[in-house]
Amino acid sequence: MGHEIFLASVSAIRERLPLLVGLLAMVAGAFAAEKALTRRLDETRRRWVYRAACLGAVVLGLWFGWKLVFLCDDAFISFRYAQNLAEGHGLVWNRGEWVEGYTNFLWTAALGGAGWLGLDIPTVALFGCLISFALALVTVAATVRRLAPEPPALPFAALTLAAAQPFYTFASSGLETMPAATLVIAAVWLSTRRRGPLLAGLSLTAATLMRPDHALFYGCFGVTLVIEDLIHGSGRPLWRRLDLRRYMTYAAPFLLIYVPYFLIRWRVYGDMFPNTYYAKLGSSAYWKQGFLYAGHFLGASGAWAWLPAAALALLGKPRNREETRARVFALLVVPVFARYVIKVGGDFMEYRFFVPLLPVLAVAVEVSLRWHLALATRAWWKRLTVGAMVAGVAAALLPVRLIPGNTVRWGIAMEPSYYRVKGVFPIVLASGFFGSGKRYRKFFADQGADVPVAANGIGILGYYSRLPIIDVFGLTNRNIAHKEVTKRGRAGHEKAATPEELIAEGAILDVKHRADPSFESAAVVRFGSDKLYFTRLDPVWHERLSKLPGVRVPQPERDVEQYVKGMSRERALAAARFYGKFLEGNPVREKVLARLALRLGAVADFEEETLPANATRTGEALRVVQGARPPGASGRGWLSSMPAPTAVPEKRPPAVEERADVDRGDDDNQGTDDGKDTDVDRNTDVDRNADAKGANADKGANADKGANADKGANADKGGQGADDGKGAEAGSGTGTLELALGTLKAAELRFLLGGTTSDRITVKLLVNGEVAHQVKPSSTERLDPVSLDLSHEQGKEAVLRIEDADPTPGAGVLVDAIYFPPPEWDVRDRIRDLDPARTPATGELLHEAEATLPLGDPDREALEALIATRWSLDTLPEGSTVTGKAFGPGTVKGKLPTQMPIVGMEGTGFVNSFHGKDAFTGRIVLPEIEIPSFPISVLVGGGSDCLKTFVGLEVDGKIVSRACGKSDEELRPASLKTEKMAGRRGRIVIVDDTDEPWGHIIADDVVIPRNPAAP
Repeated sequence: MGHEIFLASVSAIRERLPLLVGLLAMVAGAFAAEKALTRRLDETRRRWVYRAACLGAVVLGLWFGWKLVFLCDDAFISFRYAQNLAEGHGLVWNRGEWVEGYTNFLWTAALGGAGWLGLDIPTVALFGCLISFALALVTVAATVRRLAPEPPALPFAALTLAAAQPFYTFASSGLETMPAATLVIAAVWLSTRRRGPLLAGLSLTAATLMRPDHALFYGCFGVTLVIEDLIHGSGRPLWRRLDLRRYMTYAAPFLLIYVPYFLIRWRVYGDMFPNTYYAKLGSSAYWKQGFLYAGHFLGASGAWAWLPAAALALLGKPRNREETRARVFALLVVPVFARYVIKVGGDFMEYRFFVPLLPVLAVAVEVSLRWHLALATRAWWKRLTVGAMVAGVAAALLPVRLIPGNTVRWGIAMEPSYYRVKGVFPIVLASGFFGSGKRYRKFFADQGADVPVAANGIGILGYYSRLPIIDVFGLTNRNIAHKEVTKRGRAGHEKAATPEELIAEGAILDVKHRADPSFESAAVVRFGSDKLYFTRLDPVWHERLSKLPGVRVPQPERDVEQYVKGMSRERALAAARFYGKFLEGNPVREKVLARLALRLGAVADFEEETLPANATRTGEALRVVQGARPPGASGRGWLSSMPAPTAVPEKRPPAVEERADVDRGDDDNQGTDDGKDTDVDRNTDVDRNADAKGANADKGANADKGANADKGANADKGGQGADDGKGAEAGSGTGTLELALGTLKAAELRFLLGGTTSDRITVKLLVNGEVAHQVKPSSTERLDPVSLDLSHEQGKEAVLRIEDADPTPGAGVLVDAIYFPPPEWDVRDRIRDLDPARTPATGELLHEAEATLPLGDPDREALEALIATRWSLDTLPEGSTVTGKAFGPGTVKGKLPTQMPIVGMEGTGFVNSFHGKDAFTGRIVLPEIEIPSFPISVLVGGGSDCLKTFVGLEVDGKIVSRACGKSDEELRPASLKTEKMAGRRGRIVIVDDTDEPWGHIIADDVVIPRNPAAP
């Protein structure tokens, strides 16, 4: 990543070379003008010119700052604390919860005082920052004028800061950044006044109350006073040069103000440090991210040029006490504070943590430079120093943008782009959080429903909603802040709470659906144009919210009836898992699960770590396994006697939003999950004497048409998972498992079977103690569907025996999803109910048929006959074109480096535009087709911006239908509408037209149904 920052910096600077040349000329002209003014004007006139230029710097800086005026989400965290303080609830985030979720006590307390006076807190914060910015520029100019060897004509440091992008970016923000920076530089100026040590100590104590890490500035200034005495106390012994009274005067404000405050807040909040310290891992080093943060600052701020120039200017002999103090302070605090910033990993806001250093460094450099020029006797040295500073100042003024707006790169964001101020009286923000917060208050808080809500970006939502808010990242929550972190990531966003932890903290609603995204609609609460999601369907809050005007809540009994219609078995399993947790403590839970159980018809799905209650095991070879599913398995567990894998089990990727605190809007997606992982190129070997379906056949259309018979294992889902620890070493023994089926009522029994082909490894159906059916596996690489015809065994007692009697090392069996077809909505019923003239054969139904019916099954073949073309995307069909870099060579076998695991893939390949980690763009155009009257099915995942990352149907150069992902790596069924374009020629295009986070698309298995008019 450091290499990326370097290349991005070089590229950005190269693009702005003409501007850089112009800035060099302008700065050189300013230096020449200053020299001329110094010669021609007396001290009084120079003073007025200096003041006018200083005023110009303030106006210029405020103009630049206003162009980026914003109030960031983090600032509103402090605003809410201030709001509660003003209303008499104390410095708390949620009323009654004493958690120190702020690190700017003085700023928050001051805003609380403004709120108590009836002023609008965000407005006061905005103008407080702007005034602090102006005061910082004035203080810089005043300090330079006081410390310079002769009265200057132009305030170079103030003018440079005013036009420097890192400094004016934080002219607003609402944060304590600029007020704290102003207090730091004020300390330097105050130290030159009468009672300087006391005033400087007060100013730096106030800065430490603004931000605790500014204690480093306080400490460095104290050391500076000691070094100053040692340097300028020549002629006396070292110990007599030290002015202890001066040091005690400087230390008094800290000891008398900050130390008591620290002890009081420790007692009140119960933690030695603010909660944000623990949430952001302040005690642990994060050097890698810190160097990225520093590297970005060097490239974007021009520090690559002005830091060496500053080092050159700061060299030299001491001149007087005040000049030495400014120079030594800069030489001390810059490396100390920069090291601290790098150690903690910087911040997610670009520039922010380096802002307080800039005024200190600017003053020290200009003062030292003026002394150099005043005392230097060698012309070459003057020219070298001035030339270096001209280059440094020009680089500092060059606006370099390495991170585009609304984008996160290298874990850093351009914060103003997210939270621009659109109006001031009253404050209006260009952020979805602003409107949502106000609507939360209207629909809930103002109706007396103070429902606790979990959120990622909590500031704006919390301030305007007035609801109890649980922070997912733990800034205002003690338990989440103190949890362990196993992997470092974006600064301040690493301790994301799990759904279970949010529930434990009392969250009833959530701004995101953090469970299975396929069941988002089952948890959604809609109101106005907004939506929230139940974390669990709490019966009390469910009833209470259902009575609020304009609020619509989920109805699980009604919803599950809709789900089971056309629901695949895989999806029914997922629904049972989802509702099992979602309805914990809800009285309708058992009724909903019973309805799903009827749909599943399960004998054994092996979803729990223990064997089913109706199972009898002999030996310990057969055990339930969970982890990375073998191809063809369903759900999260299966039965196995195969050797345990050495690979790390794959985890299902969460729907992660890289840009925390960004309102992305509603995802207009068209797919729903079915979770298939099935292939059809191998068939279970069925004993010919048994009356069973599943004989190997090679039916369907040609290579990419009809039912694709070339679907291999999912490259990201290999392996057999992890042992549950209840049996002997996997693959080391033999054993049997018998499942009592009771009296057979159904006409069919289905299951999935894989493993070693061996006469000693079998699955037998015993009817009245006799073998009625016997099947043995045919593939160790996947599980294939088996169907047993029970029409002759109905009404009889039966047992299913799974037997591994083969002691050969590595031999074993895999079994999953043993069930009787449900009485309604079975895949066979849905296939037989299809009307070829009216009802399309969807890809989702085809996937289910392949997952549950053996190859060669008549119903499956009937469905395959309704497919005109099928592009597996294992490879691109002939006639396809690939442009751009995003899709690489065209198809891939699995996930790309740094990408999360892919879920839902069909076959051995798919298309993936994650080449370049979202940085590249590109397009795949598939061969031209005649557009059918029925929708085209496709599996799609990846980004949720359907305008920039999508699978689309293109007709005459226009996209007439499109589908996209849900900002995760799960391939879900989606459809492209075709009815208005039926009979015309068109192409399916797969597009990646963005380099933003989640700016990629994954797609697989395009299924084009046969037109009803075709023979």
